[in-house]
Amino acid sequence: MRQAVEPEAQGLSRWIHDVVQGSPVSGRSTDHRLMAVANDEPYAPVPSSEAPAADTTLSDQLDALGALLPVLEFALGAGFFDQFAGDFLSLREGYEVPLADLDEGFAEYLDLTRPDRELPAAEQEEWPRFLVELAAFERGLRKLSEGALLNDPPRTSAAILKGVPWAKLGRCRIRLMPGASLERFRFPVHRYWRAVCSDENPEYPDPRQVRLATWRCRGALSFLELHPNAWQVLLRLSQGETLEEARHAVGVGVASLRRMLARWIERGLVVEVDATSAHTLANG
Repeated sequence: MRQAVEPEAQGLSRWIHDVVQGSPVSGRSTDHRLMAVANDEPYAPVPSSEAPAADTTLSDQLDALGALLPVLEFALGAGFFDQFAGDFLSLREGYEVPLADLDEGFAEYLDLTRPDRELPAAEQEEWPRFLVELAAFERGLRKLSEGALLNDPPRTSAAILKGVPWAKLGRCRIRLMPGASLERFRFPVHRYWRAVCSDENPEYPDPRQVRLATWRCRGALSFLELHPNAWQVLLRLSQGETLEEARHAVGVGVASLRRMLARWIERGLVVEVDATSAHTLANG
């Protein structure tokens, strides 16, 4: 496993040192917000007289958490990952948490323990924020890939848009692929994730604003990095606005929005236009 490079390795050492010094194991007080993150519902405390339902060791839990967040483990390096994970899991001691949900709250835990989180924004380092975003992104991808959707819903065709006057098309609303998400990131976490999954050895990326659509189509995860205007249009459309309402609010041209919509349909991100059949849109 790759170890974080300098100066990140030194920063991680300081970070985990501060975390351990404030953990329950060390005997010092722990931020109540950490306990809330680690022990929030729906997990119930195990009565002291009863053993946990899943009789697993800490080593088992560390392995399970690493399997849930393999790209984050790669980014931190196995040694640092185990230290953070061990402290996080210690906060959940005495609670029944399914192994498949061990990563819930881990991104929030990392964010709350950042050693510079109380400093002014201008004095904070960027790379800890990247790790927090990566943890949240990877968990979101896993939950999407493990979702209950067994078959893609029927999809419309981009060809149906041709020849439809904007006066009619502009009144339409769209439906995204079930489970699709629209998120903003401070780092290109999706590119880092892809690189690691392709057996590359990327460095931590530089920060830049990323607007990302993520969805599952034909059983595969898909990403689409969006221009700010396209992201705003798609966000408005996902909230129920018509094509014309979203276009007018964001200030994009009709031809530009037609191209966007055709691409979203071809990629499987948009599965329905106006909740009508293609025949209705073409002939109605």
